[in-house]
This record gives sequence, C-alpha cells and structure tokens, in this order.
Amino acid sequence: MQRIVDVQSQLHKRAQQALAETLEARNRLAAEERALLQALGDGSHLHGLFVEQSAQHLRRAAVRSVEAERQAGVQREAVREAGLRLRRAESTSDKLAVEHGRQEERKAMEELALRSLFTRRASLP
Repeated sequence: MQRIVDVQSQLHKRAQQALAETLEARNRLAAEERALLQALGDGSHLHGLFVEQSAQHLRRAAVRSVEAERQAGVQREAVREAGLRLRRAESTSDKLAVEHGRQEERKAMEELALRSLFTRRASLP
C-alpha cells in the first residue's frame, strides 16, 4: 500500500510542477505583453515603422496568454484531483495499518489463550 501512496505523492508533485511551469510561462507572456504595449506607447519617431509588426506580435502574445491561462485552469484541476487521490490513498493506508495492528493483536491473544489452555492441561494431574 505504501507504494501506492508513494506513486500518488509523486503524481501530485508532478502536477504541481506542471502548474508552476505554466504559471511561470503565463507571467513571462504577461511581461512580454506589457513590454510590447509600452513600446507601442513610446513616442519614438522610428517606432512608427514597426507598429503593424508589433501589433501582430501583441495579438499572438495575447492568444498564447489566453491558452496559458486555460492550461493553468486545467492543471489546477489536475493538482486538486491528484491531491484528493493522494489523501484517499493515505487514508486507506492508515486504515489498513490499523486493521493489520488489530489482526496482529487478535493473533497474539489467540496464541496466548492457546498457551494458557495447554499449560493448564499439562499441569492437571
């Protein structure tokens, strides 16, 4: 059962890492958009030559940003689901450990009762 818990833990960590990478990419895209908007807003004389190209680049960046946000939402859900699976596996493992302890205790009690019974029979005349 511990292997299952370990696997679920690893899957949860991977989902968290994927989400972190997507959020980092989204932040880079947002910074790129801000830089483009700032460049478009500058009053540079030569800048007017590149307005159309900058606008196209900004549109592509906006599309990538929307996709990154959508992907982040999907990955947030994956992290949540992986966390739930991990908690269920841990809970099941804990329950099995408790049950195993109870069974071991029952076995010990049965062995003790059998020894006691045999000891009494052996000591009877």
